[in-house]
Amino acid sequence: MIKTTAESEKVMLRLPDGWRRALKIAAAMNDRSLNSEILQRLRPTIDAADAQRPQS
Repeated sequence: MIKTTAESEKVMLRLPDGWRRALKIAAAMNDRSLNSEILQRLRPTIDAADAQRPQS
């Protein structure tokens, strides 16, 4: 579940040359915002790392 803007943290991010443009194009093709496109792409990585982390 994605939090609202009021519940989210802001992060400054530096991207390699061309990545922002490529992500904007992908976002438009997927009918998403740039932010949503980045989150959709990060989610599987975060989920995989959480699954590998030992439970306390």
